[in-house]
Amino acid sequence: MSFIDLTQLNPLQDVDNTQTNNQNQEYGLLRALESSTASCPVISRKLKAHLSTVQNQTFEIPALKEHTAVTTSVESFTVPANFSESTKITATKITHFTGFHFIPSYFQDNMISESEYFTQKNLECGKALAAAKETAIAAVLESQKTQTMFGADGQIVKGYTFNANTDTLEVNQAAQEGNFFGNLSALLRSNYGKSPLLVASKLGLNTVYNARHASGRDQAVNLQNEFNSQIPHWTSDGIGNPQAGEVGTGFLIASGSIGQVVNFTYDYIRGTEGANTKWAVSAQPMPFLGEQVGIMHQLKQEDGSSLTGTYKNSIPTLREEYGIVHNYFLLSTFKQDIANRPSDVIKLSLLNS
Repeated sequence: MSFIDLTQLNPLQDVDNTQTNNQNQEYGLLRALESSTASCPVISRKLKAHLSTVQNQTFEIPALKEHTAVTTSVESFTVPANFSESTKITATKITHFTGFHFIPSYFQDNMISESEYFTQKNLECGKALAAAKETAIAAVLESQKTQTMFGADGQIVKGYTFNANTDTLEVNQAAQEGNFFGNLSALLRSNYGKSPLLVASKLGLNTVYNARHASGRDQAVNLQNEFNSQIPHWTSDGIGNPQAGEVGTGFLIASGSIGQVVNFTYDYIRGTEGANTKWAVSAQPMPFLGEQVGIMHQLKQEDGSSLTGTYKNSIPTLREEYGIVHNYFLLSTFKQDIANRPSDVIKLSLLNS
C-alpha cells in the first residue's frame, strides 16, 4: 500500500516531462468559507470537537428569536412579559466522494511513470472535490439570501437597487465604476452591522477592476477613498454564469455568517487495516480543495481481459483502488424571517448597463 498518502505528492513535480492539459479553476467560495469560519459564532470549541469525529448523528444548535420588547409610558406592577421564542439549527453532514483505480503492472512498459500518473489523479480528484463543495456552498447561500434590504432603492446609494422579484441587489455599470467596495460595505453594515466578504463570478469584477486602474499615477485623480474601502474578495467558477443583462453575479456575506467543521470518521482516524483495505487521513491538504481528506485504499484482483481500449490486457494482475472522501458540516448563523428582516447573505447581480 505504498501510495496511501497520495497527497504527499507535489502536484507541480516534473518527473519525465509528460504533458497534460490541466486547466486551473478559481474556487473563491472555498476561500471565503475558510475566512468566514474563523469568526463564525455558531462554531464553539465544544461543537467543533464533537462534529469533527461524529459518525452519523445530526446535531441541533439552540437559537433564540429576537423579540421586540413592549414599552409603556407608565411604571406599574404590571410588567410586560416580553417572552422570547426559541428554535434550533440542525447541522447535517455533507459528503463528497471520489477516487480512482491504479494497476501497477500497466506501468512496466509505459512511458508515463507511476508518480506522474498519481500526480495527475491527485489534481483531478482535488478539482472534483473542490467543485462539488462550491456547489454545496452556493446552494446554502442561495437558500439564505436576504429577501429585503434597507437603503437599496437606487437613490440613497445611487446605482444599487434591490430587486424584490429575484431577491438580488442589482448594481448598474456606473456604480461598478464608482466606490464599489465601499458602497457594498456600507450597505451590508447598515443592514446587518458586520464586516463583509465578497465572492463574484470569474469575470464579474472586470468592470470594477478596469475602473479602479484606469487612472494612472500621473493623472489628477484622488483614489485614496477608493482603495481604503477595499474588502476581502475572491472570484469563483462555482457561482454560475451571468444571465442576460449581467456581466457577473456573486454573494456579499457578513464575515462569520457561514463556517465549516471538517469531519473524519472512526476508521480514518484510527488507521484501520483489514485483509485488503486500509484507511488513513492524508498528511497534506488536497490541491484546490485545501483540506485534508480521508483515503481508503483497497487491493483487488484484476482480470485485464475485462477492460477496454488501451487498458485491455489478458494477464491476471493486481488492481489498487483509492477512495477519497471529504466530509464536513456546513453551518450558518441563525436566520430569522429573512422575508422581512435583512439576512447576512446578499445575492448580487452586476448589470451590463
